[in-house]
Amino acid sequence: MEKKTNDKVLIGMARKMKKPNTVVLAAAHAAHMIDCDFIFFNFENFDMNNNKVTGLIYHDGKWQEAKTRLPDVIDNSPPRKEHKHIFEAIKNSIPTTMRRIGNKDYVNKRLLKEKVYNHLIIPFRQVESHDIIIDFLDEHRKVVLKPTGGNQGENIYYIEKNGHSYEIKGPKIAGFFNEKEFIKIITPFTLKKYIVQKYIASSTKNHIPFDIRIHVRRGKEGKWNTINIYPRIGNGNENDITSNVSQGGSISKLVPFLKNHYPEKWKDIRNQLKKLAREFPIYFQKDYTERIDALGLDVGIDGKGDIWLFEVNSYPGSTSFELKAQIVAMEYAKFLAVEQKSNKK
Repeated sequence: MEKKTNDKVLIGMARKMKKPNTVVLAAAHAAHMIDCDFIFFNFENFDMNNNKVTGLIYHDGKWQEAKTRLPDVIDNSPPRKEHKHIFEAIKNSIPTTMRRIGNKDYVNKRLLKEKVYNHLIIPFRQVESHDIIIDFLDEHRKVVLKPTGGNQGENIYYIEKNGHSYEIKGPKIAGFFNEKEFIKIITPFTLKKYIVQKYIASSTKNHIPFDIRIHVRRGKEGKWNTINIYPRIGNGNENDITSNVSQGGSISKLVPFLKNHYPEKWKDIRNQLKKLAREFPIYFQKDYTERIDALGLDVGIDGKGDIWLFEVNSYPGSTSFELKAQIVAMEYAKFLAVEQKSNKK
């Protein structure tokens, strides 16, 4: 059906998946709560020539196929190369929410240049040869090998050196190896985009890895909001290296978790995390010309209670806090659309 839209802001949510998930459903409800129309679509159904988009709208408790005018604003996932021409064509007429911030290597080097947050950065090096990994192991003994791009906790390896033996834990590789075997295993990683990073033992009393996710995003008037600060705990498998929920981990409430694991320092750690949530996004934005809409900060806490910044993500998941996150996200999308119309006038 052809959906006739009124003067309400039309928010489009563009994703590569064909069927809307619970996040999309939360976004549809959130858009209606703030008096906006909403359509979910794939860029394959984005018709610039006729100024139409075909997608799904949520009406009377179910998703219905519909064709509408082009959205006033697009809540997008990370841009894909095949859709570059669309982003080029609409960049002056339809605002989009999501911006890339660069890979782990770029972000870490940026933060290291300045004194504000460089003390939180874990020592790392870009993997350009197997010698870099071996030298880094000689210096730190325990390291993590991880891709520079987003990976949802995938393809991460823990490596520990004991004398002339190397222990590896990771996907499809686990065991103890001599130096010759070790070099053969790690050489392929030098041909990919990887960094080697000092291992920080951010783990529970039961030696299960965890991190703290700080999820922040822009909302009304483009102002930053803290969606949640919560521990993510690994799945407890023997070769478990990360705490990523997509890999089978779980989440917990912040205060009880901190009280249990850091009884003497929990208030100080909580305050540091809240301060990071308030101040880091404002600081981080200053070197980007386009507004960043959301950040996911992954923070580790070592045995002494010191915090470390594992990663900065520009596309934080919100599967556990869909409605709260999407209300804020839709408020930001509406803000962008209204701002764009105002600028045109």
